[in-house]
Amino acid sequence: MAPEKFYAAAIADGNVDLDRLAELISYQCTVTASDCYAVLLSSKHNIIGELGKTELLN
Repeated sequence: MAPEKFYAAAIADGNVDLDRLAELISYQCTVTASDCYAVLLSSKHNIIGELGKTELLN
């Protein structure tokens, strides 16, 4: 008999926006929240673009 399988399931308990992430990151380093926001926004744009080209994201 095959072993029982378990599957992970993501469960959301709220939302976090880029403003909040930028704020959290800025508290952990010397970079401003505005700079963190710019990097996050650029990352979001690039990730969406690469996934749209069916590229793998590592």
